[in-house]
Amino acid sequence: MIENELKFVLKPEIEKYLGDLPKWKILQAYLPSPKDIAYRIRKSICKDRGIFNRLTIKYRNEDGTNTEFEFPIHSENDFVKLLSKATQSLTKNRFLLKTEDHNWEIDVFHDNTSYFWMAEVELPVGQAKPASIPSLIGDHLVYEVLLTDSRFSSRKISNVAYARKLFTEVTENDKEKV
Repeated sequence: MIENELKFVLKPEIEKYLGDLPKWKILQAYLPSPKDIAYRIRKSICKDRGIFNRLTIKYRNEDGTNTEFEFPIHSENDFVKLLSKATQSLTKNRFLLKTEDHNWEIDVFHDNTSYFWMAEVELPVGQAKPASIPSLIGDHLVYEVLLTDSRFSSRKISNVAYARKLFTEVTENDKEKV
């Protein structure tokens, strides 16, 4: 499947406004893999929908889109065995915001405290931008990520120091534009 995801870095204050949205708790980990391919496992927990474990194989295309294959991991034991082989991991809360046109995902990355805030929207292949940005996201927007900008991959954001530095960079650039 081809993914055409557009990402938006958000202000930390957005967390105050997410309480009523459907929420998933996510543990995501990366397995050893070649440089141009990512092997990712993910445990998603939603109190209303249950627990889902998945293995994803993902690689970046030249145009900035991703090709992604996802498979269920039915055994918790298999998930735990794969997790023991992970080289990086992260935890985040994912909030789902449905609009007329799209499903938006708002991710709050955290370790002991929240450290990065980002929204994603999946667009049809060939569509560069959504028709509109929901006010919840627009009101807290810091930076719109170009499709070809790989600095904002979850794998890179799993490094807390890197993510905090990146957030400071885009926040400072945003202030310079005002």
